[in-house]
Amino acid sequence: MMTYPMSNPLGGKAEQDPIHCTIVIPAYNEAERIPRTLDHILDHACERQWPVEVIVVDDGSTDITAEVVSQYAARSSTIRLIKNPVHRGKGHCVRTGVMNAAGHVILITDADLPAFMEEAPLLLQVLAEGADIAIGSRWLRPSLQQVRQSFLRRNLSRCFNLFVRCLLGLGFKDTQCGFKAFTSRAASLTFRFQTLSGWAFDAELLVIAKSLGLTVKEVPIRTHHDARSKLKPLLHGFQILSDLLRVACCRLCARYPSPVAPCLLPHARHAGNRSLWSHFLRTPAAAGLAGLALFATSMLMRDIDAVAGS
Repeated sequence: MMTYPMSNPLGGKAEQDPIHCTIVIPAYNEAERIPRTLDHILDHACERQWPVEVIVVDDGSTDITAEVVSQYAARSSTIRLIKNPVHRGKGHCVRTGVMNAAGHVILITDADLPAFMEEAPLLLQVLAEGADIAIGSRWLRPSLQQVRQSFLRRNLSRCFNLFVRCLLGLGFKDTQCGFKAFTSRAASLTFRFQTLSGWAFDAELLVIAKSLGLTVKEVPIRTHHDARSKLKPLLHGFQILSDLLRVACCRLCARYPSPVAPCLLPHARHAGNRSLWSHFLRTPAAAGLAGLALFATSMLMRDIDAVAGS
């Protein structure tokens, strides 16, 4: 690890026992964007004298992402590279990084850096006040969005949040913002039960946290959208819906752990990461549920198209 003078990552005077933070960054074909992100994090850590490690998990990239990160790691022991031999998904990358983290606090951010490190103290302060998990939110105070998403993407995001609220019983305005902080204890408790490897893993982690009785706080932060996002709503929509339905089924069947039975392993883990669609035709009720979900999605998209065209 790089040696820094003792300091408080929340700002202020030096302390004898600083919070040591691990920043986890999942990366897939991010050779173009990752240098800016790493430069910003390293500069911020040096300016604030912040003891930090950065773990970049390369998800089987087909470009030179791993080589770029390796060059940074050779110059700074703060940075570690973990390579997946094949593409496994964002959720798998984040879990791998978290399980290899050494920090007392774990901050997860996307490779495009949706929020600058100046926003990190807001999440860390919430953890210092007793929360187990702090999630950055673009929608608690939308005016903080410095570079906004497109009209279509904003509305698709709100539709996704509606599904999350209805299917999973989560009351957060934004579960998908790529800027979250966990205490090491909360990370250990939640990520060990994660079953999803795809884009909806954030929602599953929050369901697990709720099942365990952990305290989750939503924090408004300044964000900026990068139009080069790897998430394509229409392309990945069916897989995301499939994952949400799987989590909803696990939740309704009490297959996630609870404070009473914290060692309970979700049944979905034994099934691997097979798509829930492969199970839908087994019963008419399940097929009806899938049809209802798709119908609701189509109606929402029709309303969005109507507004966009007006």
